[in-house]
Amino acid sequence: MIGENPYFHRGPIRDAEYFYDRTRETALTLQMVKNRQSVSVVGPRRIGKTSFLFHLADPAVRAEHGLAPEECLFVYINGEDLGGLSRADILRLMLQETIAQTGKEKRDIPQPVDPHSFEQTVRESVKPGQHMVYLIDEFEYLSGNSNLDANFFSFLRSMTTRYSIVTASQVLLSALVRGRQMGSHFFNVFEPIHLGLFSEDDARRMIHGPSQAAGVEFSKSTEDFVLDLCGPHPFFLQVACFHAFELAREYPRFGGQVHGQLEERVQADLECHFEYFMKGLSEDEQRVLARLPDAGQSESPPEILKELERKCLVRRCNGVYKFASRAFARFVREYVGTTWAAAVAEGERRMATVLFADVAGFTRMTEQHIPEQILAIIKPALQMFVDAVDRYGGSIAAFGGDGIMALFGVPTERPDDAVRAVRAALEIQANVAEYARELKQNKGVDFSARVGLDTGVVVLGEIGGKQHTEFTAYGDAVNLAERMERQAEPGTVVISDHTYQQVRGWFRTESLGQLEVKGKAGAVKAYRVLGETRNGH
Repeated sequence: MIGENPYFHRGPIRDAEYFYDRTRETALTLQMVKNRQSVSVVGPRRIGKTSFLFHLADPAVRAEHGLAPEECLFVYINGEDLGGLSRADILRLMLQETIAQTGKEKRDIPQPVDPHSFEQTVRESVKPGQHMVYLIDEFEYLSGNSNLDANFFSFLRSMTTRYSIVTASQVLLSALVRGRQMGSHFFNVFEPIHLGLFSEDDARRMIHGPSQAAGVEFSKSTEDFVLDLCGPHPFFLQVACFHAFELAREYPRFGGQVHGQLEERVQADLECHFEYFMKGLSEDEQRVLARLPDAGQSESPPEILKELERKCLVRRCNGVYKFASRAFARFVREYVGTTWAAAVAEGERRMATVLFADVAGFTRMTEQHIPEQILAIIKPALQMFVDAVDRYGGSIAAFGGDGIMALFGVPTERPDDAVRAVRAALEIQANVAEYARELKQNKGVDFSARVGLDTGVVVLGEIGGKQHTEFTAYGDAVNLAERMERQAEPGTVVISDHTYQQVRGWFRTESLGQLEVKGKAGAVKAYRVLGETRNGH
């Protein structure tokens, strides 16, 4: 019989039975508490800091690490409640929570509360010899409280000589106090403990452990699918496992046939969180994410990649950086990477494959048909150009009256950019050939297209004025791709030797020899693409 859904995709985990892993971090933190030290738990949003604090406070967990329940009194304080309070109100709230945890009858709290009365009330409330441990969550709200001055944080620091304080924040305390009048001495008494992504083994335990206990056995393919979709991010995994468990209720034979449905549910649930992550990033960080490929190849600044890694948005695998999860990669591609402004910088040099496609004999066509007829003929063809480019991951850099310029490698670089560009070119010609047959049959119009490509370095830049600007590309690769397109016979694809060297073996080609092209001092090699090889390589 299937039990209740054991996964937490909304609030924190409060029951140690459902808390998975963080074994090393738990042991280190509780050992420091046992030694009367203070700790700063650091980790990005939704990495599980609040759940971790609740886990530390669980008496059974403490007992496992040599802390008898009566030895320490753990008091949880939500820093979000302290954001706009005065010093006296903050101390009063901490006293209220302390007294509530003692289990004693409610006692009067002095008014107003100052540091002296706070200390006295705490001593009178706890058992003799009992060590106080304050767990202060969301410490950013306390450090950013404009009602507090250096004296308050000096008092807080003095508390660490008598109590243990465990804070939780998204960044190190040293970064939080920077610019505030707290004094650098405040944070140096806290030992940082970092919470990051799970290991793969820990992630797999979190996927199948709770479900098995609740009567649902996820298949190996489902476990692999969830891990691929969410990566080793604990919150993303909780969300995915929650929905997988619910689908298992709906479909007793839940398996690969509903993985697509699972992905859409997870993607929709995580979208608001992804948007929140992105809003907290700098323009440079967003740009690096937008151009980070699935393959992990990137020339992005290492310091930015390390910061994104600290935020658990990317991870390093075999020496290269990749998205921490496929779900987040999809979000970036759909909502960020689609805009050049988010992915490229003015004057940036990029290796790209440039594709030009246009309608053959367009000038003659305009002489033979009225403008309305031309539009009706050209518009579907341009849509075919765009669809093929989009299908293979390219981006449209410019529209002409009868054609397009597309880039493969901008905004996102991939090692197979040239291969995908040539595939897009062949698909353009296949679709146009079918469209041409319909036009000939229905309207008696002859129609064809030409496509040319080159691979090389392009420089990205913004053109236009105050009223309208757009990004485009410049460089010899752009010029040569256009020349290749002009050399192509109607209905064919011509590539330069630069592109040929990138796709050699993937496609059947015919050498066109050395061609004289405008703007080049010498002849250039060119090839006509006949089709893809049988094995695709």
